[in-house]
Amino acid sequence: MSIPLEDYNCEGYVVKVTEEAFMQICLAGLEAYSVPHRVSKRKSEDGLETYGSLWGHEGMLSDGRAFYSVEFASVDTSADRQADFCRPRPGALELKKGIVSSFFPQYSFLGDFHTHPFGSTETVRKQRCYNPSFWDQSRIEDNQGYWLHHEYKVSLILTVVLLKRYQKTSWRRVSSNTIDLTMGYFRLWLHGDVAYLDEDDDIEVSGADDDGVVLECPIGLR
Repeated sequence: MSIPLEDYNCEGYVVKVTEEAFMQICLAGLEAYSVPHRVSKRKSEDGLETYGSLWGHEGMLSDGRAFYSVEFASVDTSADRQADFCRPRPGALELKKGIVSSFFPQYSFLGDFHTHPFGSTETVRKQRCYNPSFWDQSRIEDNQGYWLHHEYKVSLILTVVLLKRYQKTSWRRVSSNTIDLTMGYFRLWLHGDVAYLDEDDDIEVSGADDDGVVLECPIGLR
């Protein structure tokens, strides 16, 4: 059962991404990055963004923090993919919510994920490209009615860079809500944000510097 969106929780938030959801997000992001996709009748491109919805559970921890458990991710195969944006098609979310509520009622819609494809690790680090862009936040905050209706709460961003050499799997925390991962020929950054109501009862997204949001994922917990 989905809990209505509330004011910012001063105790903080925990966003946990399960192994299944983490794998689904990574595979979708790496495919859009590496495999050419048709973007027009005569043109195919790789290095594209991709987009999908997040499903799972929510509740409250004993220490007062809000808890969101992302159990699985569903890629929007109908989304318009480009190198610098990915636009979902109207109706895709309504379709998925109907199916999930009918066949998998134990899950609720929590939010969405998208990817940031880049060509340089140095660029990502210097410009902190793993954080949400102005357009990422305005996409939510400028469409109040739509996202409030769907009780949007979690935003995940996967940033992808192709490495020149194969490297062993490793990870480190960049911040409480950003994890830096190396997986073979790819460098990944997984970043998590939460949505809440501000003093005007408008939806707002936490953003890059909110240390009250803690992201946990399978690799980050090992």
